[in-house]
Amino acid sequence: MAHHYPPRRRFINIGRPKPVSSSFIFLHDSNSSSTALSQQFAHALKPKSTTDMLGSTTTNMLFLNAPIHTITTTTILPTPPPTPCPQTQEEEPHKQHTWFSTIQPIGADDDDDDDDDVPSTASWNELSLCMNLLEKAVVRQSERVGRENVFLVGVGMGFAVAATYVMQMDERIGGLLGVGGWLPFHSVLKRVGVYGEVVVVRMDEKGEEEEDEEEEEEEEEEEEEEEKDEEDVFGSGYSTPTLCEEQHNDQAPSSELMLRRTKAFLEYILLHGKPPTHPRVCNRIDSSTPVVLVHGAEDQEVGFTYAKEAQETLRHFGFEATLRVVEGETHELSRRLIGDLMDGFMRRGLGNGDVRGAVGEMLLEGWL
Repeated sequence: MAHHYPPRRRFINIGRPKPVSSSFIFLHDSNSSSTALSQQFAHALKPKSTTDMLGSTTTNMLFLNAPIHTITTTTILPTPPPTPCPQTQEEEPHKQHTWFSTIQPIGADDDDDDDDDVPSTASWNELSLCMNLLEKAVVRQSERVGRENVFLVGVGMGFAVAATYVMQMDERIGGLLGVGGWLPFHSVLKRVGVYGEVVVVRMDEKGEEEEDEEEEEEEEEEEEEEEKDEEDVFGSGYSTPTLCEEQHNDQAPSSELMLRRTKAFLEYILLHGKPPTHPRVCNRIDSSTPVVLVHGAEDQEVGFTYAKEAQETLRHFGFEATLRVVEGETHELSRRLIGDLMDGFMRRGLGNGDVRGAVGEMLLEGWL
């Protein structure tokens, strides 16, 4: 069935320029950079551009740099603590960044009990750094255009960070878009959501945790004092009582409960840089942010199963997440992958009139 997209208005505005009404925040893949991702979009859309696709005068495009510098395409700098790099700095094309260090090649762990699949304290700390970086960008752009007009676009690991951030939000944004995406520490987040487990940390090195034992004990004492003042205190423990105990233990957890648990878990990481050791009180949640994913069928870097896991997990948490697998495409960003992503954007009814007009024109004229 043919789909008709609204054409862009064809008239000359001789008055004051239209104000910016939308914002797209782009997150690059691991071992890449904001400059590299911008160039990849430019190469894929040539002779058109990202500004042509999203609207040159009414859309703000922000390409973020991950906070950790990498030496090569396969080596990550020693982790704790990573040093944020300014988002406005001019960088050399060869400089690369990554979002967080992982045990598995892409950080989506397996469903077994092997301790090697449990993220390290450094990994959680780095993920916290990333979410805080994204939080600042989203808040800043929301003040300009409103949350409903802010969109996150993540490629590979960039989607992993964006999805993690979205799962802990208590108010929706315009949408989450991803190419070749996956969820970080998938089995851990699943255990948090389904069972309410809260202690999921692997020691970075033998004895490393002992060095900070006194400091952690002091922090835990402060947290316990704070929790005593809250009405809903569930005590301490590994998984009993669990995060956000709101139903009988013999019942399967609802989508709302699973998201509440995961939201509380990730929100704590965002604020403290480590997983909670005590169940947390769950507050307001929101799973109404639309999610659109596309994935290359021939992607050798991130297998299709990881994208499917991401979609299914987000659906279990109540998000409306769609996934389109594109035959013949790899992990490399291409015009076809971008076209399918923006076609999904249009089909879901996302974006305001200015953005939809620009995207629709690109699709109708065959540029996407």
